[in-house]
Amino acid sequence: MGDKVLLIGSGGREHALEWMLGKSQLIDILYMSPGNGRKETERFKNTGIQSAKEEFFEATYNFAREKGINSIIVGPEAPAALGIANFFHARGFENILCPKKKPSMIEGDKFFSHEINEILKIPQAFSIKCYNQADAKKAIHEVFNENGGVIKARGLKEGKGVKVCDTKDEALHEIDFNYGKYGPELLIAE
Repeated sequence: MGDKVLLIGSGGREHALEWMLGKSQLIDILYMSPGNGRKETERFKNTGIQSAKEEFFEATYNFAREKGINSIIVGPEAPAALGIANFFHARGFENILCPKKKPSMIEGDKFFSHEINEILKIPQAFSIKCYNQADAKKAIHEVFNENGGVIKARGLKEGKGVKVCDTKDEALHEIDFNYGKYGPELLIAE
């Protein structure tokens, strides 16, 4: 008898994971949480549980126990940053492919990952941390060069928190007209 696997998430990454996992003869049942519109079969089932949201971690855990899930794969960054792995580990479920909350900060906090790179002397683009709009404009003048630069929002933005700008003027325009979509804290980088 093969494994029962729970795949959390419903985006493109999870669709690709589902497609590859579905090819494995080692998996008897692949549960998708919440699901992605795929027609259910004996091997592919949708849970309907919004497992990526913290308020549904308990329901996800109960589902995993009830169905005898052997392994859990977490696709999105948000549940990792919210501590889904910590939640399951605290209840004795160790076979979850997902970083714990603290290491997931590398993905979820641009300032944290920048600081880790500095501490470990890992080469990275020159960057300035900004805490307000005025700081961001000043940093654009300091950091941007003939190659342009990058505006990076702090926090999880689900792939929508980075803007590559070819010129200072483009970046300044972005800060003037779209500052609110990023939030108050930005990393301005080469």
